[in-house]
Amino acid sequence: MALLIFTVSIVISELSLRVYIASRGWTTNCFAPQLDLFVPDPVNGATLRNNFRLKSGSFDIRTNQFGLRGPEIEKDAAAETLRIAVLGGSSAFGYFASDGQEAARILEERLQKSIPDGSNFTIEVLNAGVPGYNLFHTLHRFESRVCPLKPDFVLLYLGWNDLTYVVSETPDEQQHQQRTLAPLWERLLGSFVLYDVIAYRIFQRSPQFAPQSGINKQPTDAGVVQFRKNLDLLLNKIEDCEAVPIICIQLMAAHPEADSQLDASLGTTPEDVREVKELGNWLRDELTQVADDRDLMLIDANSSISIDPDHLADAIHPTLTGERKLAEFWKQSIEPIVSQRLEAESASDETDSDQIDAPK
Repeated sequence: MALLIFTVSIVISELSLRVYIASRGWTTNCFAPQLDLFVPDPVNGATLRNNFRLKSGSFDIRTNQFGLRGPEIEKDAAAETLRIAVLGGSSAFGYFASDGQEAARILEERLQKSIPDGSNFTIEVLNAGVPGYNLFHTLHRFESRVCPLKPDFVLLYLGWNDLTYVVSETPDEQQHQQRTLAPLWERLLGSFVLYDVIAYRIFQRSPQFAPQSGINKQPTDAGVVQFRKNLDLLLNKIEDCEAVPIICIQLMAAHPEADSQLDASLGTTPEDVREVKELGNWLRDELTQVADDRDLMLIDANSSISIDPDHLADAIHPTLTGERKLAEFWKQSIEPIVSQRLEAESASDETDSDQIDAPK
């Protein structure tokens, strides 16, 4: 009798939650979307689900048929479409933003508005960011998902998630530590709303976005070599794909000019904060050196956006205001080279048209 009462109570609770969710117009994954968002990947361990949909009281998020965040696109872009891909982790994905509020989508909207009236050109920004991804993951994601879509420019907004293996003596063993898939049993239980509420709302734990306290926070020789190798491989793949790479240093609390209110997101002790800020300095210097060595365009979000709680919600994730500021910074930084490409394409189209119309 006790077992029967318990079972009936569980069923009634589950059905009641589903009725409530339906009445609000939400999706059933609204309390634990991460269990539904990620699917197994043979190389990266986990990747974004194609055609994912989340609707809750806080977020409205979808992925398209290619597993990229944003609206549907065709695999082959129209002749007068210029594509910009954004690669990175959760800060590129738009961790605290609903669709249309993340920097990648705002960038697309603002660049499109800057195209002169009467032009047939369109801008598509491909948000290829995946929460937790580092360069190990991003290299495979670019090869398998992004390069086939033939982007013209690739904006790299990454580096923070790589610090886990940069400070390790065995970086090759750390490559998938950042983005692991929930075990099968939990993903199965995740289909029940009651489990999601109990596990992810009542007993929710805040994720860690800075290197843990008590571990080495100095770049190791092996870690530095691995980071440079990964970044070089990715840049080579981008150039082989006939796209132009652009490196953007992430907006981060680990910056000398960051508001001290953000220090709590970097560690629990003053020593932790100091060491993580030194890691941030290393990352900026390393990206700058790589850009100089390869003669690539480098832009630094920290140089234009105030690093304070108005713009950063934690160590690396922009607030909604920060997303808008980041999008505007990207637009101002890359608009000149985008305009040059559009002008070159337009001139080429006019030349082709003249040749076709020329009398024989």
